[in-house]
Amino acid sequence: MDPRPDIPSTSERIKSKLEQLNPEELIPRALINVPGVKGDVKIIANKERKGISFVIFDEDKVGEKEHIKGFEYFYNEDEAEYPVLKVGPNEYSRILVHGTISELSPTILFGSMLETNPKFRGKGLGLAFTDNLITLAKKMGYRFFAGHHNDAKVAKFFLNRGRYLIEEVKPELQKEFADVVKDDPDLDIFHTVQFINKEDINTYIRPERASASVEDRISYKLKIVAVSSLLHKLSFLLDKVIKNYGTTGDKATLIEIIQDLSKALPNNKQSDELGLSEDDKNLLPILSELINKLKTNTVYLAENLTSEEIQENIKALP
Repeated sequence: MDPRPDIPSTSERIKSKLEQLNPEELIPRALINVPGVKGDVKIIANKERKGISFVIFDEDKVGEKEHIKGFEYFYNEDEAEYPVLKVGPNEYSRILVHGTISELSPTILFGSMLETNPKFRGKGLGLAFTDNLITLAKKMGYRFFAGHHNDAKVAKFFLNRGRYLIEEVKPELQKEFADVVKDDPDLDIFHTVQFINKEDINTYIRPERASASVEDRISYKLKIVAVSSLLHKLSFLLDKVIKNYGTTGDKATLIEIIQDLSKALPNNKQSDELGLSEDDKNLLPILSELINKLKTNTVYLAENLTSEEIQENIKALP
């Protein structure tokens, strides 16, 4: 008798689309046009039910010190997963691309790690790989290709190629991408999504964000981070006041900043609780409710406030 009857058998469990993918298909045909790629290109893949980790390499050979030089996310310990790369005492096959893709849901293919050899950056290697991956994703029946990026420079590469920030998705539809953010919830991370079917852009992206430039998207994301920091500081100050740790004037500061931010929301999202006074009996619960409302509308604050206005409010806090 199975001691874990709650775990489905192999025949019962839902299979990932990636289980049907031949890893060889991850090698783009366009690689033959990338300057510097030498000879046959091969792949080593470690395949799991909902993910594939892989290394793509060519026939060029490099020494031990050059093997992973310049890579940010391929480490010495990773070599144990790909022993075939070592072809001699101090000789390795040259890595072109390494990464991990996984299925977050039947509609979302996720690139949790995609890194190209630094010597090939700017030569079309990364573009060839990502274009091929989008083609495969569509072929397998995914609607979205998502990922996260640690800095604005990397994010720009993908935003320039048709991706959108998760924050630009209509609020009522963002729950469909909850697992994308859950994978790395750090607010400073750029979470992006590409719509494999172009008609989905109008369905999912807020109209006011659909035509934004890449520079505006980067600025928008940075403002979201700044607004979130401001609201966190407001919550901290309110908590001090509630616990009687605050100083004279803290209530007035909270009222001024919260009401100023509330005015930056669209008319249909503004609160009726304006014109507050320090003498109001229910002031603190009202301020707490207003801060929570502002937090749920962070994206609108980032759209309607300038970076200078956000920083001025941050500086006004004690």
